[in-house]
Amino acid sequence: MKKPIIEFSWNGSLINFVDDMNIKNYNQISLGRYGGNSSAGQYKNEDGCLIWLDNKQNWEFVVILDAHNSAESAALVIKQFSRYKKEIQILFSLSYEQTLKRLEATILNLFQEEQFLADCQKIKGETACITTNH
Repeated sequence: MKKPIIEFSWNGSLINFVDDMNIKNYNQISLGRYGGNSSAGQYKNEDGCLIWLDNKQNWEFVVILDAHNSAESAALVIKQFSRYKKEIQILFSLSYEQTLKRLEATILNLFQEEQFLADCQKIKGETACITTNH
């Protein structure tokens, strides 16, 4: 039986998967992690991800992070999304049009929050972030 709500987050400082391919399935989502090849000089993995699934209400939300220089920025972005978890998850009970409109505003707000911006100044590295929902 499928769990009604699945929540998973990871960043490369937890487990880096250098020389190790890792594939996990979370119901309809497959997550593949590979930190690169040490014989080519790779020794760390700064990336990250966040997965939220609600099988009862039939929605999924995924954040994929491509960080550079350290995993600190990926961890910070995951923490920030987690702070907004309840607010984001409530949006998925709205109509598709309302969800998209409000989700965009919510994500912009969470990245512009004063404390988040201050925390960004204290860390090493940067990350690119993409989200998807269904």
